[in-house]
Amino acid sequence: MSEILVRDVVVRNGECQRLSSSEPLWRRSARDVVACLRSGDLSPTEVVEAAIARIETVDPVVNCVPIRDFDRARSRAEGFTRRGHADESDLLAGLPITIKDLTDVEGLPTTLGDPQKKNTVASVSDALVRRLERRGGIVIGKTNVPYLGLGSDTDNPLFGLTLNPWNTDYSTAGSSGGAAAALACGEAWLAQGSDLGGSIRGPASHCGIVGLRPSPGRVGHGGPGTRRMPLDMLNVDGPMARDVGDLALFMDALAGFEPTDPFSMDSASGMYTRASMQPALPGSMIAMHEMDGVVAEPDVAAVFDAAIARLEAAGVQRTADGPDFTGIADTAYTLRLGATRARTSPEDFARMAEHLPEIAGRTHEDASKLDVDAFLAASERQQVLVRQMAEHLSADRVLITPAVSHGPRPHRRAQPDLPLADDHWAREAVFAYAITLSLCPALVVPAGFSATGLPVGIQIVGPPRGEAQLFAVGRAGEEVLNIPRTLPIDPVPPDGSMAID
Repeated sequence: MSEILVRDVVVRNGECQRLSSSEPLWRRSARDVVACLRSGDLSPTEVVEAAIARIETVDPVVNCVPIRDFDRARSRAEGFTRRGHADESDLLAGLPITIKDLTDVEGLPTTLGDPQKKNTVASVSDALVRRLERRGGIVIGKTNVPYLGLGSDTDNPLFGLTLNPWNTDYSTAGSSGGAAAALACGEAWLAQGSDLGGSIRGPASHCGIVGLRPSPGRVGHGGPGTRRMPLDMLNVDGPMARDVGDLALFMDALAGFEPTDPFSMDSASGMYTRASMQPALPGSMIAMHEMDGVVAEPDVAAVFDAAIARLEAAGVQRTADGPDFTGIADTAYTLRLGATRARTSPEDFARMAEHLPEIAGRTHEDASKLDVDAFLAASERQQVLVRQMAEHLSADRVLITPAVSHGPRPHRRAQPDLPLADDHWAREAVFAYAITLSLCPALVVPAGFSATGLPVGIQIVGPPRGEAQLFAVGRAGEEVLNIPRTLPIDPVPPDGSMAID
């Protein structure tokens, strides 16, 4: 396997220092690499070439980054080196990043995995992309998504299936599955994702990485000429990384006010990195692996209970007092039906149907029958949940649930007869959708492994606008849970052999 080795440098106390090392650069943390970029011990060109080499080596196996921008990344790295660091650009200092293929990047297609959109090139970048580039990020490519961003497998008719690096017969979940898998196998140090019903949180759990669904407005996005609508409070953008420290660095780069996004807000420079460097466990937690009648599968429940026991042993008090989630899965489903009905005509659905999972067809059928009174009742139920979450969570209390009710499952190509859920999809995804409707931020961290050796994550939910608290709690949680730091990994085929030479 070809790889570019880091020059003899290491980071201690935030400074890049030299030592004898043959560690590949793609194995180093984003914080380490950025420190070496800032000090000049590494150049952006070296780091971009290391990322390109890793993608070219690994992506033929896992299929994470189908849209590549290597030539422009090289050009920007050279320009960044000539220009030097100044102000905002010093934050990421020329580090390569990936963007999800639901987000516009000027000059690159935004396909959503749809063959009809393969030549739809964005004329302007989303505001979050422009902000990341101002802050020193170099876009190296776009990560794979399910068809139209819908579905529990990251699979589409344009680019195909993304495989889970922990076992290539298993799903990464969606819709940020390409981003999560790219992080897990070292193709990227930092990856942008988006989340409505767990699209950051599910892939983070299944791939053993960390991801944050921020509060609406923390990451300003959209803008004229992009495909993003300004009043969507449920679909948010957020950071994905290999550990909480790297995640905080990326959140500092992502967060910020955008004049064309009415919900966006200013962000103090470096606030999330500072929070992650002061790890602190909460005084109490509401912990549940059952919600609205949905019980986590035994493997997930076992990992969850063990994680909660470790947190209790570290001094976190468990309380039974918490919000009422009764009926919240039906509420989420009804609200999504309204969005589906507004955005997709019967003609559009007829074209898309052959590439969508059967359960999506059921959703469109239900959307055509949506009753306005049912929709208004669901909106009122959401408001009750928002109020209850604000009442029960605080700077010293968090809610902890499984990130997903089940562990990684075989993708449908490995097990094409995998049964559909008996009920609508929001019931199985209730742990994600309940938090989406609450408008609270949620951080996923690895908590352990299933009996089959696949990752399982927990979701830590903070009060409204409580992201800084979550970074402190997440960093402390990493220390308490003490999960072996094995990332990044080479992809593992089902027989356990080496997938790459």
